[in-house]
Amino acid sequence: MKRSRILVFTLTFILVTATHFTAFSQKKGLKQIDRKDLYTHLSFIASDDMKGRNTPSKELKIAAQYLASHGASYGLKPLTPGGSFYQNIPLEITTISESGTDLIIVTESGRKTFRFPADFGMSSNSSANVSGEIVFVGGGISAPDLGWDDYEGVDVEGKFVLHLDGDLPETHPINKPENRMMLYNSYRAPRQKGAIGTITIHDERREKDYREKNLDFDNPERGAVIWDEEEYKQRLLEAEDSIPERPYLNVTIRHSVAAELLGVSENELLRMFDMIGNGQQVQGKKLDMTVDLNVEIERKRGHTRNVVAYIEGKDEKLKDEYILIGSHYDHVGERRGEIYNGADDDGSGTVAMLEIAQALSVEKPDRSVILVWHTGEEKGLWGANWFVENCPVPLEKISGMLQMDMISRNAPDSIYVIGSHFLSSELDEISDKTADKQDLIYQSDFYNDPNKRRNFHRNSDHFAYHRAGIPAIFYFCGVHEDLHSPTDTIEKCNFDKMERVTRLVYATCIALGNTKEILKLDNDPKVTLRGKHNISQTRRRR
Repeated sequence: MKRSRILVFTLTFILVTATHFTAFSQKKGLKQIDRKDLYTHLSFIASDDMKGRNTPSKELKIAAQYLASHGASYGLKPLTPGGSFYQNIPLEITTISESGTDLIIVTESGRKTFRFPADFGMSSNSSANVSGEIVFVGGGISAPDLGWDDYEGVDVEGKFVLHLDGDLPETHPINKPENRMMLYNSYRAPRQKGAIGTITIHDERREKDYREKNLDFDNPERGAVIWDEEEYKQRLLEAEDSIPERPYLNVTIRHSVAAELLGVSENELLRMFDMIGNGQQVQGKKLDMTVDLNVEIERKRGHTRNVVAYIEGKDEKLKDEYILIGSHYDHVGERRGEIYNGADDDGSGTVAMLEIAQALSVEKPDRSVILVWHTGEEKGLWGANWFVENCPVPLEKISGMLQMDMISRNAPDSIYVIGSHFLSSELDEISDKTADKQDLIYQSDFYNDPNKRRNFHRNSDHFAYHRAGIPAIFYFCGVHEDLHSPTDTIEKCNFDKMERVTRLVYATCIALGNTKEILKLDNDPKVTLRGKHNISQTRRRR
């Protein structure tokens, strides 16, 4: 009997000690996540020197190197074949040739050439030579039900449509929320009516900005993922042997070019903008001239890259299963000479992952943890879709995914969680229990209604994993006025909130990594197994 008591006491002591040690270790891991370190990392990632981290860009490549080197210093290991922290994604990169692109106005008195990008701007992925007459349609607004139709009685078939990009008064009926669709339809009207292109006269504010800063129109590199190498090569061969279809071209012009086309002074042009601003229509007219628009595209091969790392789990059996943590480290680059720093979107999630990596070096779960800094989220979830398509571990071994995209703004004491119960009731339960236990920040499920508010669910990298049957949570602070703006800067980030959200995600990772079984898929009858079979070919590559 005495020996039995001693055995029970010993086992109880071991159990209590082990539980206390785990809690102490996790607490020690939580303390590694520090707002000062978050600020230090974000000061680099969202600095002006990084020029908005466009995909692709040399600055995004530098950001990748920063993440990989710091991750390695925290004990993360490379996961991709060949022992690299980078998962390269092949791209076709295009730019518009500045020497081979021009806009020529032809009149009875002769020809006048305007150059790209000084006089006009455009975006195009294909070379083209398009000619046609020009029709001026004032503000280009088509709202006949409200008594305003700049296209009434105008034949635009086979012609270029020239219009002013003016703003109606805020009080104008067309600006009422229920009528805004009419303005949207106005942008589509020329093409629907058979026009071959649109020439937009940009507004007064942009013209003033270009003049004062001596700016040209943007001509960024544009990338497109090469999903299938053989398919891409075949497409290039077919393009060489066929006559390309005539593309619909959208051009934006400076006021000096517009004045030349309309045969007016720039002051008269400003008065036209004033008329629209006062709710008055500007009379359209057919112009006695034609446009020759020549576009030449330069193409080259390149790549962008996910940064992929992992830390091995403690349990010999469970370490071959995974929890995945993600964010996107790209943003939208520069526009019209202004840097879009992307401090909150998604510099905040990017640097939070570095702090989680440091915490995992102190205390890690039984399962292994994969960290993926995704590229090209702003282009259409490029990096996340590529990782799911080319995952270095079996998808069926990934228990759950935690995504941080914008975690530093809005309400200081809450964070939205999206998607927690869409595939797995266990994920939702563990998420709630962890949040209650840690008492770090309130988890709001305002956007977690799969029927009413699921739009944000599709807007970040976690969605690629969700489509593959992997339960995922998207931690999100909500939209704000600085989203995709040059004003999304580090000065506006709440680092106390960032610290608390980062600690919550780390604690949730530990909880998920220590469950006895992989998360059950029990909330969507269509999804019973993880894997690419859940994704139809047409939906796979966004």
